Order: sequence, then C-alpha cells, then structure tokens
Amino acid sequence: MRAVQKYNPYKGTRLSTYASWWIRAYILKYLMDQKSQVKIGTTAAQRRLFYNLEKETRRLIAEHDRADTRLLAASLDVKEEEVTEMQQRLGSPDTSLEHLAEDGAGILPAAMGQDPEAMTSAKQLREHFGDRLREFEGILCERDLFILQERILAEEPLTLREVGERFGISRERARQLEAGILRRLRDFVKSSGIIDI
Repeated sequence: MRAVQKYNPYKGTRLSTYASWWIRAYILKYLMDQKSQVKIGTTAAQRRLFYNLEKETRRLIAEHDRADTRLLAASLDVKEEEVTEMQQRLGSPDTSLEHLAEDGAGILPAAMGQDPEAMTSAKQLREHFGDRLREFEGILCERDLFILQERILAEEPLTLREVGERFGISRERARQLEAGILRRLRDFVKSSGIIDI
C-alpha cells in the first residue's frame, strides 16, 4: 500500500519493482525487531550496524585484507565498543530455556538461520498482492489494461507519447489516464486490505 501511495511512474521504475523494495524494507524491519527477544537495533547507530556490519566487513577485507573494529567503526561512523557489542550479539544465536541438552550441561540454540514465519509471511504477502493485481486487471477496459501493463508495470515502460499514438490521444490525456489508473489501483489495494498502513 505504501508503494502504491508513493509510486512515481516518471522515475522510470515499474510499480512491482518499487513495491518489492517496500516489502523488503518491512521484512527487514520485522527481522530486526524479531531477531532476538532482546532488542538489538534501538538506536540509529545500532540500526546502521545491524544492516551494514557484515557488508562493510566484506568490503574492508577486499580492500585492506583486514577488517578490525577500528576500521569498521571509522567506516560506519560509530564507536568501536558499539561495533564489538554488535558483533557479539549477531554472532551468538538466541538460546531456548525450554530445550536443555540431554546431559543437562548446556542450552541448545532455539533457531538457526532465517525465521520461517517471516519468510512464509513475505511469500504470502507477495502472492496475495499478485492475486489482487490480477483481479484489478480483470476490471479494466482494454485501453487501461494496456497502460497498466505497458506503462506502469513494464520493465521498459512506453513513453506517454507512444501510448498517445497507440490510442490516438494527446500525451497529456495519456498522463491523465495513467494517473486515474494509479488512483483506482490505490483505492482497490486499500479496499482489499492487503496491508494496513
């Protein structure tokens, strides 16, 4: 819903591509919130570290053959202690107090890898959005469907001039039709309750 509200077709990007970035952002936010029962991204510096620490470590190793905490802190504009703390937090998995090892000596990790619930939820959201989009396409006339598929959703969208020439209308009229389709799509998505934002 947020992608549909903020989408600007004149930037040369497909709506589905733009929407995938918003979906990814919400998934990352969910993962950060659910990564641990102890919140690990409560400040701006911690969020920057959470999202960029691994990527920045790889970059520094490629450039300098090392990535110590001093270099990472300088590169990410945070304190060295914060880098060390985040490395420890991200490096140690959550443990479950309910699953004791057989010998009773330790605690087993509660989960390894990605959260299956988040992955399933994201997949269901994409499928639901795709279903609603196909449903929306079914209520459009041929001209509006063409504009949606070849202008709004296309990898390489047609220009307004090309759309106008195809239907014998002015460039401005093509722009008005496109804006109307986007407004209808926004209302359709909102009424279908895909995302409550």
